[in-house]
Amino acid sequence: MLSRIALGGICAYQRYLSPRKGFRCAYSVAHGGTGCSGYAKFAIRDHGFWCALPLIRQRFRACQAAYVALRRSEEEDRERRAQRRKDGLCDTACCGAEGCAYLPSAASACRGGAAAGKSKTCDINPCDGDIGCGGFDICSCG
Repeated sequence: MLSRIALGGICAYQRYLSPRKGFRCAYSVAHGGTGCSGYAKFAIRDHGFWCALPLIRQRFRACQAAYVALRRSEEEDRERRAQRRKDGLCDTACCGAEGCAYLPSAASACRGGAAAGKSKTCDINPCDGDIGCGGFDICSCG
């Protein structure tokens, strides 16, 4: 009886609340697979309500640890990008998953490079088509 109520609550959460909250379970993001609500549903189904509770608590602790790790990584990335902008370097995050190719001659021509009296490193994105310098889109040096 208690298992059915818990499973009904989890199903309602997954159907009505979870899609509207705007983010995914941190454990699922960090490790892949099902989120905490899906894990809880399977644990209750497989082990019963009372036996599943310690497993669910353990999963929530692991999810909290994944959240902290993801948050720390996000903050480090933000600090790294801010430092690159401060140092006058391009933000390579603008280039997307394909990555950037470094073309020193185009970067020098577009950013001043040696002509400006100091060397700047600029990432060139070959993935965005024929815009910008030399047929490539130059990432923002923000």
